[in-house]
Amino acid sequence: MISRKAPLLRDGWRRPSDKDPLCSSTWPFNVIFRPLYFETKFETIILQQIHVLKGTVVAALGKPESTYKITKGNAIIYSFLDRKKIADHMTRAKFIIGRPGYTSVMEMVELGKKALFIPTPGQVEQVYLAKHYLEQGWCYCVNQSRLDLENDITKALAFDGFPDALRGSKTNVRKLINSLFTIHSDEG
Repeated sequence: MISRKAPLLRDGWRRPSDKDPLCSSTWPFNVIFRPLYFETKFETIILQQIHVLKGTVVAALGKPESTYKITKGNAIIYSFLDRKKIADHMTRAKFIIGRPGYTSVMEMVELGKKALFIPTPGQVEQVYLAKHYLEQGWCYCVNQSRLDLENDITKALAFDGFPDALRGSKTNVRKLINSLFTIHSDEG
């Protein structure tokens, strides 16, 4: 049963609560991976390394044209999960691997999750944001071509995660953008 004390966020997201049994330290999920449907190279890299991860790993591959679920060792691989199921799994997760795109970043901030971000090659804004989060000490980020899940997750767990001051659905976007503009204007 889901705790009704955990505040509901947009699209069914719930902020984790220590009193919520779905968010307790005994819940086995520790990683959610969400590539986009066209990212077959990224998917291949992750699936080749997924066996080194400890605990239960959930991979949502973003392939809405098919519906399958494969259990492979400690990994549960879904071809596709809708927004509600993604929200449920991310709320339960101890750690999340994904792209540092706008939506993913806002989800990590709101949920207070630690993350390993892997920017999409050629996506300048993701590369910039990943570097910024790394310099701030919030999240570890690595280029897709150098991804080594076992070592990179160890490094990522040493980071603090996004600061609590950025949380709050109504203000987190403004605060995060202001922090980016402040850094950018200091460089100029």
